[in-house]
Amino acid sequence: MPELKNPEIFRAVLESLGLAVSLLDRNGRITFWNAEAAQVTGYMEHEVIGRCYEDAMLCHQDEGGGEQHSALSPFMSILHTAKAAILKTHLRHKRGYSLPVLIHITPIRDENGAWIATAVSLDAHASRTDFAHPGRNLPPAAALDASTGLANHSFTLFHLRESLASFAELRVPFGILRIKPDELEHFRAAYGREASDAVLSAIGQVLGTSFRPLDFVGRWAADEFLVILKSCERAGVKSVYDRIRSTIGAAEIRWWGELLSVPLSIGYTSVEAEDTIDLLLQRAECPRKAAWSSPGTASGSASARS
Repeated sequence: MPELKNPEIFRAVLESLGLAVSLLDRNGRITFWNAEAAQVTGYMEHEVIGRCYEDAMLCHQDEGGGEQHSALSPFMSILHTAKAAILKTHLRHKRGYSLPVLIHITPIRDENGAWIATAVSLDAHASRTDFAHPGRNLPPAAALDASTGLANHSFTLFHLRESLASFAELRVPFGILRIKPDELEHFRAAYGREASDAVLSAIGQVLGTSFRPLDFVGRWAADEFLVILKSCERAGVKSVYDRIRSTIGAAEIRWWGELLSVPLSIGYTSVEAEDTIDLLLQRAECPRKAAWSSPGTASGSASARS
C-alpha cells in the first residue's frame, strides 16, 4: 500500500504510542520528540529539537542528584557504541528534581547496515519497580500508588488486616512503622505541589530499598507511609526503628539546583494481644515536631512511641 510509505504515517504511530520516544542523530542531537517524552521530562518538542540530548537540560544524575559530565556519562558511552542497551539512571526533570528512568537505546541502521541514528525510549513507570528491593514481591498493577510505585492504601490495609489475623490465629509476630514528612503542607506552600510530590516520590524510593523483601511497604495516606515488619519480635521492631531513624532522618530532593530537605517523623509499635488496627495505629502515631521552618535547615531527627 503506497500510503504506508508516507513518513507521516510512521510519525503518527510514534506520537500515538504510550511510550516516551525520541530519535537522535549520530552526534546525539534530538531530531524527534513525541508527546509522551514531553510528559515524562517536562520539556516540550520545540525546547529540545536540534539540541544535544546530554546538554544542560537532560543531563544524567547519580542517585543523590549529582550531575554526571556528558563525556563521562553512561548514556553517551553506550550511545557511541551503536549497540542496543538498557540503562538504569536518573534524569533531571524540567522542574528540577531527579527522575529515575529506564532508558532503552536502539541503533537505527540503513539497508547497508550503517549506523545512521539512535532511537531512545524512556520508561519512568517501570523504573519505580525496577528500583525496588531485589526479591520483593511487587503489588499487582491495580494496587500500585502511581506517584511512588509502592502499594496503595487499599492494598496496604489488606496486608495489615492479614498480619493481624495471622497473629490472632497463629501468634505470628509483626510490627509497624508509620513514616511521614513533617509539615508537608508548609513545604508545599513554599515550593509548590510538584516539589512536594517529588519529596513523596523520593521517600517511596528510599523506603522501597530499606527493608527486607519479607516486609511490606506501602502508602497509607496522602502524606504517610506504612511499613509492616513481618515475623518480627518486639526487640527486632525497635532495632529496625533505630536503624531507620538514624539512616533516613530526612527526605532530600534537588529542586532547580537547590538541595531541599524535609525531616521525617517515625512512629513504631509491636502487635499485642487483643489489638485492632486502630489500636496499632494509635500506638505507632508519629510524634509531632516543632513547626517547619526551612526545608534546607530543618533537623532530620525523630522520636517515636513504642
